[in-house]
Amino acid sequence: MSQTVVLYRKRPYFLTIIGWMMAFMGCLMMGHAAASELTIDNRYHIPLESHASFWRDSTQQAQPEDAGALPAQHWTPLASQPLSLGFTRDVVWVQFDALAEPSAGERLLVLDNVLLSDVRLYVQTPSRDWNELPSVARLSGAPTMYPTFAINPISGERHRYLIRIESTPSVSTSMGLWQAQYWLSRNEKKDFFMGAAYGGYLLLVVLYAAFAIWTRDRMHMAYTLYIGANFLAALLASAWPRMLWPELTNTFWDNALGIGVSLPLVLGSWFGVLMLGVHAQWPRASRTLVAVSAGVTLIGVVGSVAGHYVEVMPLVLSYLVFLLVLGMGLATYQAIRGHSPAQLFLLAFGLYIVGVLARVLRNLLLLEYHLWIEYLYQAGTFMHMLVMSVGIFTTYSRLKAEAQTARTRLEAQEKLRVEQRDFLTLVSHELRNPMAIISASTDNMARDSSLNDAVRARVHKIQRASRRIQELMEQFLSNERLLQDSHHLKHADHDLRALCKSAAADLPEQALPALAWRNGDPIALRCDGDLVKVAVYNLMINAWRHSPPQTPIEITTSSDDQLCTVEVADRGPGIPEGEQANLFKRFYRGTQSVDKPGTGLGLYLVKTIAERHGGEVCAKARKGGGTVFTLKLPRQQSPAKPAA
Repeated sequence: MSQTVVLYRKRPYFLTIIGWMMAFMGCLMMGHAAASELTIDNRYHIPLESHASFWRDSTQQAQPEDAGALPAQHWTPLASQPLSLGFTRDVVWVQFDALAEPSAGERLLVLDNVLLSDVRLYVQTPSRDWNELPSVARLSGAPTMYPTFAINPISGERHRYLIRIESTPSVSTSMGLWQAQYWLSRNEKKDFFMGAAYGGYLLLVVLYAAFAIWTRDRMHMAYTLYIGANFLAALLASAWPRMLWPELTNTFWDNALGIGVSLPLVLGSWFGVLMLGVHAQWPRASRTLVAVSAGVTLIGVVGSVAGHYVEVMPLVLSYLVFLLVLGMGLATYQAIRGHSPAQLFLLAFGLYIVGVLARVLRNLLLLEYHLWIEYLYQAGTFMHMLVMSVGIFTTYSRLKAEAQTARTRLEAQEKLRVEQRDFLTLVSHELRNPMAIISASTDNMARDSSLNDAVRARVHKIQRASRRIQELMEQFLSNERLLQDSHHLKHADHDLRALCKSAAADLPEQALPALAWRNGDPIALRCDGDLVKVAVYNLMINAWRHSPPQTPIEITTSSDDQLCTVEVADRGPGIPEGEQANLFKRFYRGTQSVDKPGTGLGLYLVKTIAERHGGEVCAKARKGGGTVFTLKLPRQQSPAKPAA
């Protein structure tokens, strides 16, 4: 017992799974109501299922006289259950006899399914003829959504009624006699609730769409499209659009409903594999699932438009059952393994999936019709949208906080860069005159022929130190100018090999004999030539500083349709594995550079120039010892934005 309690505390989503399973089993175990005679009395609602029977006319040719003359063995009692025949091209006839009490009065016969394409009501006259009763188009000035008929039976007499149903959507409905005021009150409340629900649904779809566009996240985009398709299907299933545009035919609306039911297959599959992370674990299986879903969606859309709604919907809904069971199975498996997105999926979509599954099984005649199914579906819909809304707004708050942190960090970095640049400028200005005096004095002393060798050596040492200080200042200032945001790239057409040769000309004379050129063909490149020369120069000088004497530095230029490449390969000691991640960071100097000249800006500058051109630079160990630096630049470039 204690182990069970601990398990539930660690994995509370087990309670969610069990709850969804119990809800679904409750739908499957709905019992039968007891039969009773139909007497129209003063009850405000009288269900017909206990008193009615049905007959399926496969010829679609029978008239009321034919149906009314059939013997009793041709009729199947509803046995207290709503009419549920699924997708069929048969014309369905329903008959019932009613005896009116004096207090009965006028009643409304209502079929509780707005999608039934063609419903007609007939009453038998004392002369055994059949009269068709007109349907009620409006009640209290508002159009009726459900098939509705007004009947006014004569008190004390028995009346026989026939209902003729012909429908492309699933033939599933409850039937009942209502007192008009109670039906109107119930309908007004239901219409208000459904209007508020659909309005909220649409508002959330718009908010999700805006959030998906803002984040440009694939999963949020997939979810937006998925709930958008579900909203379309739900709106079409509500028949509200039919009231707004009554001039459009039932065929048009049936085709639209087929499209609306089919679209969520592929969109739901795409969203499911993204949210559960299946695309990363099993990429081939994920692509196959989405492709098959797209194929079934196409069959549903084309079949509906071609007039085969009744034939293709069982395939579409059967595949939907497969997707729902697969999704619940995968989510449960991953939730047990501690995958938090799967646990969120079960919490958000568990009740919704059970509701959808119950509706689909009802339409496939595998589950009896009951209003519980409709309530379960509606509750599941708002459950998943509520949970996903919390998740989205949480994500929005996190992204907003991260963006604010990034802006603060960027502002601090920019402030630091400005202060550093100002400091270097100040230092350069303050040191320039003293260093000029030192240089001039040492030059004069070096020309003095009376100096002995020891003094002359010290003078030369001072000269070298002075030049080194001046070079460092100039390098720092030059690099800062290159990295300033105001420095825009100056694109022009260049020969990459010529740029490399020009960069090599700036190397110390003792480095030139070590260069080994591996390609002599011109390579056209559109770039900022001055910056590319700086990048190549830094790669060459870095290779020369770390290469043993008398070893070649190989320079290779190449290109393809998209990229131009410069490779600089040396036979130096290589880069220790632990230092590779920091190689291109600003001011970083590895253990191999301790006794070498440099500032730690050269490779950082190469990386910055490459990225501003839309390219990249990388380093890898060379077979046989040494390192290969590779600079890749796009051949054709549009003017780039300043570096951030």
